[in-house]
Amino acid sequence: MVGKLIKHELIAIGRVLAFIAIAAFLFSILSRFSMHASNENGTLYIIMISFFTMTILALDIAAWALCFVRFAKPLFSGEGYMTFSLPATPSQIIWSKMIATFISMIFAAIISIVCLLIIFSGFGSYIWGDIANFFGGFFEHLFSFASSSPLMIIEIVLLGIVSLPMTLLFSYLLLSLGQLFTKSRKRWTVLLFFGSGFVINLLSSYVFNPILMATSQNVSPHLSVWIMIIFYAAVDVGCFFGVRYILSHKLNLLT
Repeated sequence: MVGKLIKHELIAIGRVLAFIAIAAFLFSILSRFSMHASNENGTLYIIMISFFTMTILALDIAAWALCFVRFAKPLFSGEGYMTFSLPATPSQIIWSKMIATFISMIFAAIISIVCLLIIFSGFGSYIWGDIANFFGGFFEHLFSFASSSPLMIIEIVLLGIVSLPMTLLFSYLLLSLGQLFTKSRKRWTVLLFFGSGFVINLLSSYVFNPILMATSQNVSPHLSVWIMIIFYAAVDVGCFFGVRYILSHKLNLLT
């Protein structure tokens, strides 16, 4: 069932991202061929690269913004009556939307990279040498660090795994809490986002970051990484079960 839900989500998201991706490809090609066009002060190239930049930004923003739209609208509006009539559990719904969001963001990143490579192809062979040297040096330092500190590499990978869904799940939780209000739900949801951001910044500045710095300097950097891993994993689990509980017991559908 999760696969069918993911397919449905990707189709809905793809209807929006596909048009922006096509525009990004178009402007990247036009930027590439206008790069050496004979026009005064390269005006055509400046115009094309400006449009390209805007479309790439629009693609990346849309891929992220759609995760909120595709979570809230099908669940907390009138569409929710149809969504929750499907033979799918709240957990399956949450997983499908998370996976579809990650796929759409990877898609946006790949399109951005391909479009940039199209434009870079107009700079000549020297740019590819610089790119090769950059990535060569990066991977050389990475392999050197991995060979000297294999445990730290494992810890960083685990940290990446638990931190990747944290922002998304926390956003789902705030959207779910916002739908509990019967009036001015959008206003309350926006306030929840701003209020939680303010509280998180305060806690990070005066509690979390000092603890990490103290443990890293006085005890071990490994301990500070494990504190982050455990904390992020706890946030992931708490947000997931919080959203699932609201979807299962506190759903407040409004048309």
